[in-house]
Amino acid sequence: MKIALIGTPQSGKTATFLAVAGPQSPHVLADQKAHLAMIDFADERLDEMARSEHSKKITHIQFGLVDSPLLCANPDKGLNFTQVRDADAFAHVLHAYNDYEDPLKVFQNMESDFILKDLEIVDTAIKKVKGEVEKGRKEREKELPLLLKCQEPLHKEKPLRALAFTVEEEKLVRAFGFLSQKPLLLIVNISESDIGKEIKAAEQLTKGGFPWVAFSAKTEKELYELKEEERKEFMADLGIQESARDHLIRLAFEALGLISFFTVGEESKAWPLQKGKSVLEAAGRIHSDIARGFIRAEIYSYKDFTDHGSIQALKEKGRLRLEGKEYIVQDGDCLNIKFSV
Repeated sequence: MKIALIGTPQSGKTATFLAVAGPQSPHVLADQKAHLAMIDFADERLDEMARSEHSKKITHIQFGLVDSPLLCANPDKGLNFTQVRDADAFAHVLHAYNDYEDPLKVFQNMESDFILKDLEIVDTAIKKVKGEVEKGRKEREKELPLLLKCQEPLHKEKPLRALAFTVEEEKLVRAFGFLSQKPLLLIVNISESDIGKEIKAAEQLTKGGFPWVAFSAKTEKELYELKEEERKEFMADLGIQESARDHLIRLAFEALGLISFFTVGEESKAWPLQKGKSVLEAAGRIHSDIARGFIRAEIYSYKDFTDHGSIQALKEKGRLRLEGKEYIVQDGDCLNIKFSV
């Protein structure tokens, strides 16, 4: 999973990146000085169950956060798209203190950039596919209805994000890397004095239905550098229950349409899975051999664990559910998959 930070110059994009990345040294990508930080999606549920099982190793889900000078939108030239094609989602940093820029207008301009770039891609692709079909490559004919389906909303200046695709269409459309199809979340960059207050810009932005978080990079950086007890005291003084950094990480996970499932034992690990997927697909996330030899899954939820106090108690009371390969995995499920290869 990779999320690219985008924004205008002076939006606070890089300060936000450094605040989220924390004290770690971001990895410098070979191309054009981009920086990549691997961020833990820390989950207290996993930690609690791992302690119960005396796990020797705990592995949280990670995602990559990318920052680059090329991901700043120049007001005259727009955004350079060379480094965002492989991003799974965008986080748009919007300057929302003093009168430096109008966050709503900046957001709308960026959306327009995405739509125009996608329209350029789809128009070029339609011409290319038609030409190849005429040369005898009939297998590419199935791409034309999909491309025309994408072209229609783009001509109406609408993003592809809300367009519904079948499973087969989704596989085909992914190859084109359409920007306005990628999930988007908003980071409203505020001053420290605005923490806990109503944010006028955010109220306007939420009308678009995008997940957002108010973020003071300076404060978040200070919070992240504190010890846990000091952090709790600082947050209590600010009147907040969750840091904007943690909120942002959670929103990024949700924007990608992901849930977490767990495997708990000597090594306890959290795994990402698209919402609505089956336990067979979850098995494939762990290892292809497990999916290939799937027999059944023993399942309990985190709620089951907290209700009974321990995993051992769940076993003794016979509260482990046996499910077949069609079972839809729920967020917080713990899986023990029986298989034979």
